[in-house]
Amino acid sequence: MQKAMSKLKKPLIVILVLLICYLLLFLFCKPIFYRLYLGHRIKGDISVTVNNGNYTLKETQFSGTDKIKIKDNEAKVSVKAGKYGEYNIYLDLSDIYAEAKPINISCFQSNWWNKLDFELDIEVDTKNKTMKFNGECISVDNTGTQQIQPVENPDEIFIRVGGP
Repeated sequence: MQKAMSKLKKPLIVILVLLICYLLLFLFCKPIFYRLYLGHRIKGDISVTVNNGNYTLKETQFSGTDKIKIKDNEAKVSVKAGKYGEYNIYLDLSDIYAEAKPINISCFQSNWWNKLDFELDIEVDTKNKTMKFNGECISVDNTGTQQIQPVENPDEIFIRVGGP
């Protein structure tokens, strides 16, 4: 009996050490972790203030997302985004004032395994009919954070998140 136990002890120790090494590599090495990540690869937090007061977004104001969760005047949006390319999230604020241009949040996936998180704060002034944007994004393939810079076009407000 003891002979059988001693024969099993060595392979069990080897398997345990390999398992621990795999877990450490998986948890602390981002490129490996995100290649095996099964969740939504683009996630964003969007909040809107109107005339310095909070504004509660509605799900019907969004399109191009897989999942929307609205809580405490903030919308959490996510897109599965498992392929290379551009993913667009559209936000319509025309119910605040009629001349408001649609907002196109363009999220660029530079790799199929990239994970992109962004925060976007929109301040609307209905008296002056202006919008101010403040936000940043973090992605696995870029080190650090990027500031979000909107571009106002004749038809929409374009915001690039991630990518080149």
